[in-house]
Amino acid sequence: MYEFPTELAENIVLLLNKVTSENVNYMVEGGLIIASIQKNRIGTIHEGAKRIMAGEIEELAITAEDASKLTGVKEGYNGVVIYKGKNIGCIGISGNPARMKTLQKMASLIVQEEYEKFLSNIAKNKITESIANGIEEITKTIKEITDLSMENFHQMQIVEEQSNHVEGNLHDINGLLMKVNQLTYQTKLLGLNASIEAARAGEAGKGFKVVSEEIGKLSDNSNKAFEEIKAMLNDIKQSIEAIASEIRKNTIVAQEQTLALQSINNSIISIQSESSKLIEDIS
Repeated sequence: MYEFPTELAENIVLLLNKVTSENVNYMVEGGLIIASIQKNRIGTIHEGAKRIMAGEIEELAITAEDASKLTGVKEGYNGVVIYKGKNIGCIGISGNPARMKTLQKMASLIVQEEYEKFLSNIAKNKITESIANGIEEITKTIKEITDLSMENFHQMQIVEEQSNHVEGNLHDINGLLMKVNQLTYQTKLLGLNASIEAARAGEAGKGFKVVSEEIGKLSDNSNKAFEEIKAMLNDIKQSIEAIASEIRKNTIVAQEQTLALQSINNSIISIQSESSKLIEDIS
């Protein structure tokens, strides 16, 4: 059971005073006065209310005759306020006990209804705060995922740029190979011409023939090396193109995921803002 709200007690005291023009007190556990028309009595103990709150009695009516026999006591009525089988307060009103009893019973019904609203608001606050806390945690988690996704997206972009750069280098290398191939072809022609000239020179061109043969071998070896390097570069190029293609796909997916997460994060921030407003409205 929650502590009885002082504001509600003060409202009841003022309402009853407005109707009766009498002194009104609201007491809680131990007979403690938490609201009264007589401000000096707030914080003091009402002995009759103390017995009522302890369950010894349900009411205490003091007639004018009773009051005349006691020192510092006025006629009035003190009655318990019960909520779901528990004593949550005691209302005391000075004046004719028979008349004040009826007013006290009516006031008790108002207190019960208002206390029900008070507890309901507390429950709503707890649920709303729990939802708000949950949303805050989700927002935090999604922000972390979004940040990681953004970082992954930027890394993908860097890898994609590097992949494009490598593709460009391969293209340049392929261009150089074509030049080497051209030189190989020219070397082969040179060897062929040297062989023809050696044949024309006959015996005198034997030495020249050896040179032409070596040039021919160099040309053949260069051509063979060219073809092997070209084949290797083609394999590398195909592999890099395949990797680059996958990287581009992953980059697009990473970008889409990042945008989706940002959208979700914005929606949750909006919900969080609305939840905060709801908590303020309930409070």
